[in-house]
Amino acid sequence: MAYRIDWIENVSGSHTHSTHTLQCCELEFQRLVELKSRRLQQLIFTARAKLVALWDELQLSDSQRSEHIDPVALSSEVTDAVLDAITNEVVRLNGIISSMAPLKTLSQKRANLLQDQKELEQLVQSPNRFKRRGGMIRETKLRSRVEKLLPKVEQELYEQLLLWESQKMPPFMYDQQDLLAVLRDKFHKQQQSLNLSRSRSALPIRQLARETHLATIGH
Repeated sequence: MAYRIDWIENVSGSHTHSTHTLQCCELEFQRLVELKSRRLQQLIFTARAKLVALWDELQLSDSQRSEHIDPVALSSEVTDAVLDAITNEVVRLNGIISSMAPLKTLSQKRANLLQDQKELEQLVQSPNRFKRRGGMIRETKLRSRVEKLLPKVEQELYEQLLLWESQKMPPFMYDQQDLLAVLRDKFHKQQQSLNLSRSRSALPIRQLARETHLATIGH
């Protein structure tokens, strides 16, 4: 503020169109341009740091980071347009992260259940399985929890992820994994196993029918 007052007083004491006044104005203009450039550079640096943090939080690959962003935001130039583009992308990604809350909750539930499943497997395989006090009760509780809740949570999460994908959102990553791809693969293998089991169970019936048919022909 003091600088402004001094500068105004300095200019006001001169003739409006004097060389001195024009020089003062040109110098002040140049100073303000340089000041704005430095300030703009700082703002862009700060905004870009926020953008990178959001990319990391979303666990996006390099190609995914540049897929939907305004190319101007990736420019190395120091301009208002670059700052606006980065700021817009930060706002967009913050919105995506906010809408991810239900997916994160379900993913955490699934992770907890998988941890229970792992603990159950360790208890079952332990050589001291029948020697631990309360061990069988713990097994029963874990087995009931995993068998009851894990399929439901994974099915609900899968449906939510399909909806997420249909909205053209970035892949939902959790613990460095694309959960939609993980669940698709798991359900596909489960279906294959189920089909194989049905095929094997139906095989004796087909064989019996064939043998009966051949016996009928023989008579």
